[in-house]
Formats: sequence, C-alpha cells, structure tokens
Amino acid sequence: MAKLTTMVVVVPDGVDPGDPFKVATPWGFEYDAVCPEGCAPGDSVSIDIPATPEADAQLLAAVQRTTDDDGFISRIEDYCRNHSHEMLERGRQSSAEPVASFSLQAQVVHEGYTKLVEELLEQHIVGGLGLQVQDFVGCVQRAGIHEGADGQSLLRTIESLTDFDVFCAIMNDVRWEGEMV
Repeated sequence: MAKLTTMVVVVPDGVDPGDPFKVATPWGFEYDAVCPEGCAPGDSVSIDIPATPEADAQLLAAVQRTTDDDGFISRIEDYCRNHSHEMLERGRQSSAEPVASFSLQAQVVHEGYTKLVEELLEQHIVGGLGLQVQDFVGCVQRAGIHEGADGQSLLRTIESLTDFDVFCAIMNDVRWEGEMV
C-alpha cells in the first residue's frame, strides 16, 4: 500500500512494543498503528500513514473546508481592500460580457493575489496539516483529476479562487463596500 505521509507521534501511556494504538491525523483520519520494537510510552516514533481512499478523501475535504473558512476568505478580502486603489478598471459583471483588457498594474495586483492564495493553501497544508506539498499532490492524483473525481473538484475550487474574473468580482465588491461607507 502506498504511503500518504509520515507522522511523528508520541507512544501513548500503557502501550508496549507490538501493541496497537490509534493515531489521529490533523485532518481527522484515525489510523491504527503498532508500537515499534524498542519503543516505550512517551517516545516519539515515525509512523507511515497509508494512502487509503478514506484518508485521501478526508484530507481533500480538510483542504476544501479551508478554502471556505472565514479566516481564509478574510485574508483574501483584506488583500483586495488594500490593493483596490491600484485597480483602475472595473471587472466584468458576468462571464457573458466580453473580455476586457486590463492594465499591467491590474495584472501585477492579480499576480500578488494569486500568490497569496497559494501561500495560504501551502501554510494550511504544510503548517496546519503537517504534510509535504508532494504528499498533498500525490493525494490529489490518487483521488483523480478526471471529471467528477474528488481531486478534480478541489483543483477546480483552487482554480476558481485564482481566476481573474473571480478576482475582479472580489475587487468590485470591496470597492463597492468602500463606496457605501
């Protein structure tokens, strides 16, 4: 079975070498581990977390929840508020409108926005969930990137967050919000 990631855990009290114990991942997956030989309660041990469909699904759901989290959205909106004065153009009101051209400055602000989204996701994946980026990428690939697959669904969410029209819509909202005050 493939490995999703390796976690360092502390052997719980009352667990001897060869005894089973539960390991809870930061994304909510519970795994049955076995205490390695030569280890005792209180020792730190490296445990390979297997790449099961259940573990992958829970991990993808945890990342999806982050993209919907108020704190995540607030950071994105704050960026847009702080840079809305640099966007002279107003974005399309709907995707049915013709695509407009935007200034280089608007492209630079969008690039910073995209970088922020990527940094927030990486902070959550690496810092919050304790995964290496390549472990997360492997999870997405195993979940599938074809139409209707869980991996593809999360990739669509991430893609929509960084989409230029979505960015412009958020900019329009924060500008409108500022005009209302």
